Amino acid sequence: MRGIRSAFIGWAILAGGAIPGALGAQSAGPVTVRTFMLQRLTQQQAADLIGPYASMDKGEAVFPAGTGVRGVTVRGTRETLIRVDSLLRANDRPARSLRLRFQLIAASDSVLEKDPAIADVEVALRGVFQFRGYRPLSEGVVFTVEGDSPFSLALKGAEGEKYEITGFLLGLGSGPSGDVADLSVSLKRPGIEGAFAGMNILNTRLNAALGKTVVLGSGAGSGDTKTMILVVRPDAQ
Repeated sequence: MRGIRSAFIGWAILAGGAIPGALGAQSAGPVTVRTFMLQRLTQQQAADLIGPYASMDKGEAVFPAGTGVRGVTVRGTRETLIRVDSLLRANDRPARSLRLRFQLIAASDSVLEKDPAIADVEVALRGVFQFRGYRPLSEGVVFTVEGDSPFSLALKGAEGEKYEITGFLLGLGSGPSGDVADLSVSLKRPGIEGAFAGMNILNTRLNAALGKTVVLGSGAGSGDTKTMILVVRPDAQ
């Protein structure tokens, strides 16, 4: 922890020098010490967040809580500790998990009978693409947690070939009509032979509203299926 402690002290000094009097509008009161336990942020991330609010002129600083303790210790005035508590409450929340329902859909130049399995997305498909018909190929569900944990899902195509979906739930935020998932998704055919083995058919990153089915994109199919479309519906667990 010595290296981390030194980094925290150096950061606090830098912040104090770069932003002198950051809290100058407040009256300097007695300096006390409080340890804030962290849920998701690392000690360094927490220090980066709250460090600018520590005033060296008042003897304030931020330190790691100690070996084996997931937290940061702040030495500061009552006003500073209140602000730090507010910042951590807003930014250090537990990671959330989502249920992602993926559907692989074949597009056709022929008119096809409407399938109830894709009824909720067919209108959107017709608004984006110019194909005359759509039919579901396969679907699957994966559960994932926001952050750095990847997810993967295997699906089958029209001729039984295997496809793999991989990606990340990079984060969750608020949109005009509710929560929004920041997703990074790739679709590839790992079993394909030749020069294109393992290459991604589709790569995309987008913000998807929870509870809404979203078109991720399209890619080349195989056999009679010239084009495939991938859609996803994210739902909170």
